[in-house]
Amino acid sequence: MERRHLEIFLAVVDHGGFTKAAEALYMAQPSLSQTVRTLERELGCSLFTRGPRGTAPTAAGRALVEPARSILRGFTVAGESVRAVLGLEGGRLDIAAPAGLTFEVLASQVGRLRSEHPLIECVIAEVHDDAQVVQLLTESAAELAFLYLTDYSVVGQTPGIEVRPLGLQQMWLVAPPGSDLPETVPYGLLQDLPLVMPMDLGPGAALMMAQARSNGLAPRPMVTVESPGALAPMVLAGAGCTLLARRSAQSAATLGAEIRQFEPGLELKYGVALRTTPLSPAAAMFLDYVTEFSAQN
Repeated sequence: MERRHLEIFLAVVDHGGFTKAAEALYMAQPSLSQTVRTLERELGCSLFTRGPRGTAPTAAGRALVEPARSILRGFTVAGESVRAVLGLEGGRLDIAAPAGLTFEVLASQVGRLRSEHPLIECVIAEVHDDAQVVQLLTESAAELAFLYLTDYSVVGQTPGIEVRPLGLQQMWLVAPPGSDLPETVPYGLLQDLPLVMPMDLGPGAALMMAQARSNGLAPRPMVTVESPGALAPMVLAGAGCTLLARRSAQSAATLGAEIRQFEPGLELKYGVALRTTPLSPAAAMFLDYVTEFSAQN
């Protein structure tokens, strides 16, 4: 079994077929198919089922995905470690994070990384739940997964994965321009405010709703949007109020929105999940950046 065999195998898995995988790898499809057959003969089993609906990995193929990604990640870490020792630049950093943390915490640190090390490629995948975090880490599709820390999270209970707390993210109320609001917003006021909320409640909105219910309230969204990116434009247009992390709220304020803190404050704990195997130099460096940033903010 050679490294190229695994790269081709994963390309078929990731692209869902032989034709698209061959196009992505810039190779002839017959050559790609022959490589897969060679790998199947060596392993003594079929790795893919080919049918009218496309190509899908067999049970044996699915079992090979995680080890294959781990092996290739090991090659990457080894090569980048040597380049780091030699003072060379380069490499790739795969990160996973929910949109709220990408905007608020990671964006500035990705900018710092790219400024100081412009040859490092960054790929950031958006995640919506703990199951995605576990999948990306166990399949070695991401080295670092940033997430909100909750009492019911299962990420830290997964073998081979550790979770490190990093900091707190403040959530603020964002209201249309000219709204008459007190200096700080008590939870009781939510009952009377028209809310603009995402269909998939993020951790901040979910926490706000839980806090409201614990105070005997039942706020109901008047406008529901699919994309979180539409929240601020809706508020600025006068559709209602929403909940955003502090920096996003302050950005909305520069466009005219009214922003207020909650009383008591509404804060989300966040951290990073990573495998217990060694990190690549790029991932270790980025984690240091984010840890420093979180401690200062």
